[in-house]
Amino acid sequence: MGPWEVFQAFLALGLSSCGGPLTHLGYFRKAFVERWRWLNAEAYAALVAQTLPGPTSSQVGMAIGYLRGGPWGAFLAWLAFTFPSASSLGLPRRPWRFSGPPWAGPSSDSMEGMDVLEKAVAGERLSEAEVLSLFDLPLPELAAAAHEVRLRKTDPQVVTFLIDRNINYTNVCTVACAFCAFYRTKRQKDAYTLSYEEIARKVEELYQVGGKRILMQGGVNPELPLEWYLDLLRYLKGRFPDLRIDAFSPEEILGLERLTGLRAEAILEKLKEAGLDGLPGAGAEILVDEVRRKAAPARIKTADWYRIVDAAQALGLYTLATMVIGFGEGPKERTAHLLGLRAQQDRALERYENGFAAFALWTLQVEHTRLKGKAPGATAHEYLKTLSIARLALDNFAHFQASWPTLGFKVAQAALYYGADDFGSTMLEENVVSAAGGHGRTHATVRQIVRHIVDAGFKPAERDPLYRILRYPDAEAILSEPEPVELPLA
Repeated sequence: MGPWEVFQAFLALGLSSCGGPLTHLGYFRKAFVERWRWLNAEAYAALVAQTLPGPTSSQVGMAIGYLRGGPWGAFLAWLAFTFPSASSLGLPRRPWRFSGPPWAGPSSDSMEGMDVLEKAVAGERLSEAEVLSLFDLPLPELAAAAHEVRLRKTDPQVVTFLIDRNINYTNVCTVACAFCAFYRTKRQKDAYTLSYEEIARKVEELYQVGGKRILMQGGVNPELPLEWYLDLLRYLKGRFPDLRIDAFSPEEILGLERLTGLRAEAILEKLKEAGLDGLPGAGAEILVDEVRRKAAPARIKTADWYRIVDAAQALGLYTLATMVIGFGEGPKERTAHLLGLRAQQDRALERYENGFAAFALWTLQVEHTRLKGKAPGATAHEYLKTLSIARLALDNFAHFQASWPTLGFKVAQAALYYGADDFGSTMLEENVVSAAGGHGRTHATVRQIVRHIVDAGFKPAERDPLYRILRYPDAEAILSEPEPVELPLA
């Protein structure tokens, strides 16, 4: 039955698949390794590895077809998998409902779970129980549904990115989070606070590569009064009038509340008058206090994080919703975090018409931290699954960032088929995540980002922090040039 069996299997996959090569590989693994057991996980991984670089789903499919049905099997695998997409464009389909070929019998997937996916794809809001149920579904089905929602909410051909720079103005911090390898006490030899001139030199380097936005944050340093921050903003805006400054996380604002006795609203008003454009999304991690207490007892509490973010949104300041997974939290805590962000987005959009610009997900880096051996971190599989669920749960968010600093460019590239529509930013100088993770991914070049977007099958677009398209770079010209020699960073 070899070649005919291959044809039926790949025809079923061709009629139900969605997304690009990376998503197809998830379908193939689900079908041929887990469900029909045509080959084991090791053999499948070896087969995929043999098709690198890439790989393309056609190559992998033809290889599976050849193993099962010889040369005719390879040809029929290619024909059956590619023909439906070419012949049935415009036919209604449910790519997240994978039923298998006729002889396989009914799918073991929960029909209730599939109904939840259909509800999410239709644009209906999911309940807490429904979001929680998504964690029990297979990744390929989640990916297909999340990608379908992404294609409907944003330009399906485009993936955006931002040219910016991280500036960590001080590493002195009194919060002492167990998951942070960046902070120092003021008595340690390598503790620092940058001068205004040193920060300005970093901004000049950003301008040299075409960027005009900085993301500036540091530790909670009680040696720095509020006037230091106000004078810094005035100094930078005076030297760089068109510079956008998103700075000072809710944790830092809370520190200034305690230092000055002022409320966040008053502090943020002063900062905005001095030139602040928005807040970074740092400090959220998992917004469940039980999880936060275990990882960092002195960390900002959930209610304070939302209170300060709400004050910023009321003033029209930029904010970003973030999430860090890998503290040992489970689906219940992840669901609570997502629904808390969704509720805040509802409030902000209704009251101020100014909510979170986007959602960004990262994995906890523990290699050089006191949580090593205590917190599990998170795998690429967990990251992609949680990202897919976030896209389905956060129905009032349009934009989702892929994260290259924590898991690398390839996983970020895969994330573009799991709900993400944005590749993040160049950063130029990322110190906090890289210090905790013990890797060298401190920045990305425009060429690297453009190459990964193009290789994933999308058109790159440079944006601003509010997701307004600035330009569509000439990808062919950028990629035809050799990788530029990187500037030494100040």
